[in-house]
Amino acid sequence: WSNGMDLKYLDTCTGDQALHHTLRTNELMARICCFPLPTVAAFSGHWCAAGGMMGLAFDFRIMATDRGFFFVPGVDLGLVYAPMQFELMKAKLPSSMRRDVILFNS
Repeated sequence: WSNGMDLKYLDTCTGDQALHHTLRTNELMARICCFPLPTVAAFSGHWCAAGGMMGLAFDFRIMATDRGFFFVPGVDLGLVYAPMQFELMKAKLPSSMRRDVILFNS
């Protein structure tokens, strides 16, 4: 479904361009999250990193059990989650998984 942002592309951007891209991505996630009708994401494969965050923005998520996985590797990449991303994970992940996903990417 989505392996997230193209980090090689972001490395070629100026600081302002990368910030603009990140802000626009967060705006899109917020728009999906606040859409006035129910939203559904149908995953046919992996949804990780920014793709994982995007998937969490939907109201309902459907995924095949025989392929694909969800993870957000920010902690593995040494990244700090933006406040919007952290709040999205708090709101959408079951409390039983929240700590492990946010802190340990598992």
